[in-house]
Amino acid sequence: MEVGLRRDWDPELYVRTKTSGTLTSSRIWVGLFSADPSGAGTGLTNIAGFRYDTSVSDTIWQFCTADGTTQACTSTGVTVTASTVYDFAVICSISATDCKGYINGTLVATRTANLPVSTTTMGYHFGISTLTGGTRAMLFSRMTLLHK
Repeated sequence: MEVGLRRDWDPELYVRTKTSGTLTSSRIWVGLFSADPSGAGTGLTNIAGFRYDTSVSDTIWQFCTADGTTQACTSTGVTVTASTVYDFAVICSISATDCKGYINGTLVATRTANLPVSTTTMGYHFGISTLTGGTRAMLFSRMTLLHK
């Protein structure tokens, strides 16, 4: 969360990660955020990213955006599977006024509403949180962040 970038800089985030062997009672976030998202699945401020959260009954990756007031998510149609490698991309364009989500090179969601405020500073985050006792691990092999 230390990187300072904004949506009006047309950010692009690419992350390759592998999910935990156990996904029960877990929350995963991958994307761009104005604050640490690990403590909540909903009600976040400025975001553009992917969510899997068993506390809100996710079984499919959700692509979520929030504009400082309202968070909204779109189902990607991609089922979350344990011990699986995923290539995520979050690409926001100020000129096209959208944020797009890609999984494994395929466009899975485009959001044009509730986008992060264009001048709000955001950083990247990818991680897994345990919602009950237990250990979870999420591996990553690379992360690339581009902006103009």
